[in-house]
Amino acid sequence: LTPQYVAIAVKRELGDRADLGDFSAHSLRSGYVTTARAGGLDWGSIMEQTRHKRLETVEPKELAEILHKSTPG
Repeated sequence: LTPQYVAIAVKRELGDRADLGDFSAHSLRSGYVTTARAGGLDWGSIMEQTRHKRLETVEPKELAEILHKSTPG
């Protein structure tokens, strides 16, 4: 999916209900990474979907948040 297609799809679904300035391909991809990882999907599958080449570039803040949530205490 291209960023332009994502913007078109979001606009089509939400219409006048939301400002497209609140959405971007990046924020949707970030949400996908967080949701997929929290649901147990492996990093390789996530990176294949998002087209990331290095693990370090797969949303480090989401990684930190996921790891924090999974740490006891």
